[in-house]
Amino acid sequence: MPPRATRLMPIHGEDKPITAPMLSPERIASVLFASGEAAYSWNCASDVLEWSGNAPAVLNVVSTEQISSGRAFAALLSPESTQNRHDAIFGDQRRDPGVGVAYEVRYALKQSAPGQVVWIEDAGRWFAGADGKPARADGIVRNVTERHRREQELKALSQSDPLTGGLNRAVLTKAIADEFENATKFKTSFGFIVAAIDDLAYCNQTYGYGVGDQMIAAIAERLRTHKRGKDLIGRFSDNKFGIVLHECSLEDLFVAGNRFVSAVREAPFETSAGPLSLSVTAGGVVAPRYARDAGEILAHANIALEQAKAAGKGSFADYQPPRAVAPHGEGNKKAG
Repeated sequence: MPPRATRLMPIHGEDKPITAPMLSPERIASVLFASGEAAYSWNCASDVLEWSGNAPAVLNVVSTEQISSGRAFAALLSPESTQNRHDAIFGDQRRDPGVGVAYEVRYALKQSAPGQVVWIEDAGRWFAGADGKPARADGIVRNVTERHRREQELKALSQSDPLTGGLNRAVLTKAIADEFENATKFKTSFGFIVAAIDDLAYCNQTYGYGVGDQMIAAIAERLRTHKRGKDLIGRFSDNKFGIVLHECSLEDLFVAGNRFVSAVREAPFETSAGPLSLSVTAGGVVAPRYARDAGEILAHANIALEQAKAAGKGSFADYQPPRAVAPHGEGNKKAG
């Protein structure tokens, strides 16, 4: 039996195609405003930018005169921006297949008050002219300042230790890998130090974990005040801090390690239980001289830390590879 042809159900008793009503320009503008978006069309040849009427409100500018051309709009870009519409379009190596080429960028626009910016999400399509180059771009902009702020806060939280406000272990571990790659590539060296708080368990038992946390945060802050500009400090574990020393020689490592341990013991820390003193013991390693990868860097820094602990609390030791041991009996051989 041949298949039965599908028949559309009639609407209001009529088999007629339904034509949806079209939004008027005024209604489109109202919808854009309600959604917090503004539309634009950029004539790339003449540099004229045409906007929907709500654009000044979305972009937080005084009038459309400030954004009437691509050049004028570019002048509003904040130095914080790493992207812009011009580069997204004219830097695109793709060809327009006839329906345009999609792009999406995020950038910041300067505001009248110094230091203030509005973050904009810009999405659209550029269309090629007869020469294949961008001739027109149509798109939508949206103010995403609040979303950008929340994203930056979440990013900062994901990278920081909640107690000290410094970097966390994951970020430090990545920094070690990055430094190792750069040092290997450019034939330089860097250092890594592990600094452990001495007697933190005793502090917790005697004064409570709240005071112990205050000591951890205070020691972290003091360590930060004694680092160089490009060095990184973060919390590596409960009672340990990791310190990445950018472009560091063996001599630099020794100086920095002793500077950190001395800084911690130079003065008591104010806590809710009164002034308290604790020390840190630290060990460090220079790479790639004494470590072949990130794993060895961590292992050798901890070996140096154990050597420092053996020397006494508040000490620093730098990693030195074990000396080669002569084969058994070789030292008793006589010459000739």
